[in-house]
Amino acid sequence: MGSLIQTKGTQRLMKLYNTKCFDKGSLPHTRSAIAGDGTLLSLFATPAGNTPVMQQICNNSTGRSIFLPPFHAAHKNLLTRWDYYLGYGLQHGNHELLRAYLWNAINNGVNQYGDPYTAIVVDCVEGTTQTVLQSDEYELKPNDPDGKAIDHSKAYSHITLVTQAMSTQLPVPLDPQFQASLRKKRASDYKGKAGAKGKKSKAKKAKAAKKSKA
Repeated sequence: MGSLIQTKGTQRLMKLYNTKCFDKGSLPHTRSAIAGDGTLLSLFATPAGNTPVMQQICNNSTGRSIFLPPFHAAHKNLLTRWDYYLGYGLQHGNHELLRAYLWNAINNGVNQYGDPYTAIVVDCVEGTTQTVLQSDEYELKPNDPDGKAIDHSKAYSHITLVTQAMSTQLPVPLDPQFQASLRKKRASDYKGKAGAKGKKSKAKKAKAAKKSKA
């Protein structure tokens, strides 16, 4: 499908979403914060049509506090570049896909198998065609010898933004990046995590296949 987008800014955003917004410990607070802001709730709950709804969500005062990191000198251009991408880089149809996938997990809270979502995992990978993908997945039970025991108490929605890389100069230059050795290590770490997610996905598919035969 593609490779992880390795810019420091994108990685910082993904870390924020996966450890401060949508992880098991943070998702209840995120749900509560959205429900407590009528404007933000409407942005999530209403089909976006031909509008940059994810940019509107991030520019909402409550949304900004949830979905944007604070300014950091090491990423001084991140917020400007992300806002530019949401306004000019992300196609409106994919704004709507992101909104719908996020809102489904935030609001309904139950996956296609009837198990409650306890988290949302967000990835961003580079590809030639921009799109947004979603799958219902599970963590596996620990100490399972064949790696196929699904933990129904740990269902999550896995959302992946596939997109072309942004210009390194527009609207402002890309912040200084990792040294080559660190990029290689981070790519290796990501492959390891991707392998673990692959096992979870296989477990999910095995469950679906078993249900279809029943």
